[in-house]
Amino acid sequence: MKKLYYKLNISLNPLKENFTYSDISGMNYTIRDPDILNPALVDLLQSNGFDASMAVIFYRPGIKPIRGQQTQGVVHSDITFDHNTWKEIHYGINFELSESVSRLSWWNIEGAKVFPPIPINESVNDKLRGIHYVKNEGTDKINYSLIDFVDISNQATLVNTNIPHSVNYFGQDKTRWGLSIRFKQDYTWDEAVAHFENLIDDRTANTL
Repeated sequence: MKKLYYKLNISLNPLKENFTYSDISGMNYTIRDPDILNPALVDLLQSNGFDASMAVIFYRPGIKPIRGQQTQGVVHSDITFDHNTWKEIHYGINFELSESVSRLSWWNIEGAKVFPPIPINESVNDKLRGIHYVKNEGTDKINYSLIDFVDISNQATLVNTNIPHSVNYFGQDKTRWGLSIRFKQDYTWDEAVAHFENLIDDRTANTL
């Protein structure tokens, strides 16, 4: 089975020192320009052939867990609207910015991918959309089976984003902040992994 994630040896704080979250609370995710990223991280990524195109901040307020409440997010694969067409996004780098841990799971889905309609008025949110497959675990009629998963904390993790996946948040009673960096380079998953080879944590490189 092809590996769908790699932990990276990146010890830098991913955001600028003066970054504040005040204008993001209340939104599930916000697409920001890469100028909110730590310049040292931007330089490191560029030295490996990657130019950041956007920084996506994820927010979820702390909630009291309720029995039977859905914790798994929507199963989806990532796409972007570019030059009047939808394109798949094959990879990204994810961080957890708070004390929470997220589990990214990949799924085998039956059936073809169905892209959303072409937007009439393009918006900034069209830079990151999803092909949605499953809303609630165990209740949809779509057949799907687990391929693999990884738990993500504050260690940078290179992840595959064009295979259907979902995110489950642990520690739901705490506010969760997450970050995903996306790039200008339209690499396939294998190409992205090859470019990141010198940053891959040796403990996850055995299937490279």
